[in-house]
Amino acid sequence: MQDKIQFRIAARALVVEDNRLLLVSDNGEYWYLPGGRLELSESLTDCVEREVYEETGLSVKTGPLLHVLECFDLNDHQHKIHFYFQTTTIAGTLTDSWCDQGGSVQFQRYFSLEEIQDNKKILPRFLASGDWCQVYSQMDKVYQGTVHMRGFEMIDAAETV
Repeated sequence: MQDKIQFRIAARALVVEDNRLLLVSDNGEYWYLPGGRLELSESLTDCVEREVYEETGLSVKTGPLLHVLECFDLNDHQHKIHFYFQTTTIAGTLTDSWCDQGGSVQFQRYFSLEEIQDNKKILPRFLASGDWCQVYSQMDKVYQGTVHMRGFEMIDAAETV
């Protein structure tokens, strides 16, 4: 008998400060963008703003959709679609005392492009291409870019974010 495939839709934020990208971690080993699973009757943009606040204490305004990643998690029998949004921080600062509200995030910090390229435990790996740097370096212009569709990926248990 074939296991039932579950769908998981998540929205994640690209939060940039001083040409560095905000990443979060549960254990300090693997790092990923703040964000998470879409709740019933919640918009993707509301999900981004809620998740960033819960995980970091920052209030953000969601901007354009920049990336879509579709993947299959074979170990958990999940078909995942992740939406990545440009954001602007409107309030708050990172503090060591912040505690993820109802989640497992224990660490938050900003990473430079070079740090992301050198650390293979920062997921998803397309962040190492630096597309996010180009978008934020042109924020004074109206961003007319296209959404980058990342192809299908087969991922293992270590890459489930």
